[in-house]
Amino acid sequence: MSLVKQISIKIKDFIVNNYFTFLVIFVILLGFILRYFYTKIGLPYLYHWDEPQTASTALKIMKTGDFNPHFFNYGSMMIYSNFVVDILHYLSLMGHPSTAESYLTNMNEIKINADTGWHWTISHPSFYHWNRVLTALLGTATVFVTYLIGKHIFNKWIGLISAIFLAILPFHISQSAWITTDVPVAFFVLTVVLFSIFFIKYKKLSYFILSLVFVGISIATKYNSALTMLLPLIALLIVYFQSKESVKTYMWFLILLIPVTVFFMIMPYAIIDLTTFLKHVGSEVNHYKIRGHSGATSVAGWEHFGFQIQQFFIHLGLINSIIIGIGIIGIFLRPLLLFVLILPIMYILYMTGMKVNFHRNFVQVYPFLAIMFSSGIYIVYYILELIQKRIYPKKKWFASILTLLITISILLPQAYTSLNLAKIKYKSKDTRTKVIDELNNLKDIKHIIIAKELRVHSQDLKRLKIPYSIEPLSSVALKQSAKNTLFVLPNNITSFHKKRDEKKLKPLQKFISTIDKSSIIKKIGTNGGTRIDIYSTNPAIILIKNLPPIKILIDKPYNIAFNNCNMSKPYKGNILGMYWSGSVTTPIYSLKKNTYDLIINAKGTKAFDEYAKLKIEVFNSKKDKNTLIIEKIVNTKQDFTDFIIPFDIKYDDNVSFVVSFINDKGRKEPKEDRNVYLKSIIIKKK
Repeated sequence: MSLVKQISIKIKDFIVNNYFTFLVIFVILLGFILRYFYTKIGLPYLYHWDEPQTASTALKIMKTGDFNPHFFNYGSMMIYSNFVVDILHYLSLMGHPSTAESYLTNMNEIKINADTGWHWTISHPSFYHWNRVLTALLGTATVFVTYLIGKHIFNKWIGLISAIFLAILPFHISQSAWITTDVPVAFFVLTVVLFSIFFIKYKKLSYFILSLVFVGISIATKYNSALTMLLPLIALLIVYFQSKESVKTYMWFLILLIPVTVFFMIMPYAIIDLTTFLKHVGSEVNHYKIRGHSGATSVAGWEHFGFQIQQFFIHLGLINSIIIGIGIIGIFLRPLLLFVLILPIMYILYMTGMKVNFHRNFVQVYPFLAIMFSSGIYIVYYILELIQKRIYPKKKWFASILTLLITISILLPQAYTSLNLAKIKYKSKDTRTKVIDELNNLKDIKHIIIAKELRVHSQDLKRLKIPYSIEPLSSVALKQSAKNTLFVLPNNITSFHKKRDEKKLKPLQKFISTIDKSSIIKKIGTNGGTRIDIYSTNPAIILIKNLPPIKILIDKPYNIAFNNCNMSKPYKGNILGMYWSGSVTTPIYSLKKNTYDLIINAKGTKAFDEYAKLKIEVFNSKKDKNTLIIEKIVNTKQDFTDFIIPFDIKYDDNVSFVVSFINDKGRKEPKEDRNVYLKSIIIKKK
């Protein structure tokens, strides 16, 4: 026999003997690839509220050398884990050339929220990407542990089905892309279950100790996983009644000693900085039990329970839910399955006894649902096998083949959908990244002015080939349209819940609303608003050349804007024209005690050798009563001129302003008519 033939036979035998191992490896790799595709979502912009709590805290530890996270709303396990990843990535970036998308020459170049005051600062997004990859790896590891649990409760095929189900489950995939505690704690909790099962089956002390170690790690990751401490206790009770000689007296004391020791080994500052630890943990307890969360609150108890059941159904779908329901019967065939279900049942009841209803808190339940799904498939096989023995006693393949076809018909479409969705997420770009590509394709544009509120990242700005400046909308609102200049502005401005600041928000919205739709040369994105107090997700962006005709001051600390103008219309598309007696009235503003200048920028035409006159009035405004503070009449000039009217506010007061055109001389000949053209109304502190 030739050497080539011998080698081919050995390879064939190796594949045949190890094909199942290859299947498991394939499922694990598929699970990681699907999760990895999600890890760049949004970058270099943040799309998740909580990521900086872990990622920026880890970077702060690296930058300062202070290992106290000073943040205990979550456990510290993932903060320190990401800290290790950050060190590795820092060393990697220090070896990148300056031509790379991301590089470092020294650690001080890393900017985080502690440096800027902006909670979602992300100077080097690749740190976040590496941290997300860590979460994706833990999510993938959860797939493998799910396989092991299914294998040891039923058999390797049921374990494989459990792993496939979780590997392709969209909700678990998407949650594995964020730097949060939900997916990591699901892995650690599931590992507690795995080693508890091993201890029940094999009675080895090492498995019992490992289960307790992972209890401590779980609690140091997310505090509500303290429920996992019950599993080693129940496992020890089961082993005690099965084989008393396998249980030593000291083992009962280990149930508390090991998790507490591991917890404080990971979180020593829970003792060193006890006051901060208790303050933060107490705040979270109050948050979940008493305060609730805006937009994510249910009445504790049955209402919350019903809400979460509905969420499970939405993320699982009808067919999967039915199979999972059938899987409950598996308890009668595999009593160990009942032990596995103790934790998710207790966890659901515990968490639905609170007000906050974030469904991501239930990520750790999904691996158990994957096991229940495979249990349902096993029940289907069991029933088909009974049918086969009665009807087709000689066709032993009947139950196996039919079960395989049913399983494939359920899981294959889900895998296809998840893969396509992952590809879309991988290729997706934030609208601010897309706008840079659009700008680079434009011709005849010599300068670009980008609204600061969009917070376009420096990584994107680095790619922009056209000269640009970043300016707040308050400055943009006062500018004139200029040749070969393009303005990049948000399509709409929003804020967020209780942080909504109307004094900042309304003038910005007013300015955006006055933009003529015909002047928009390109719109990127659809519904996304630009939030001025927190991060924005895919904000809708407009590119315009012509700014609104009315210039509105939007400047700290006061916001003066045109409110109405009787009998007026735009002049040549860029100035407010007053063609016969009319007035402009501003809203009411609260001014602090101080001296101010009211600045009216206007020009007029003349008739009978007299230019148009303006009466400028400042009123104290309280409800429906206005008291005149100051009045001044000015003669306009041929060119735009600033007319400055100083006034004093002797105590904090509500003030409004009126600019009136008072000496119109209308004639049939338009050229002899007096007109006024207003450019802006501005108020400034002296």
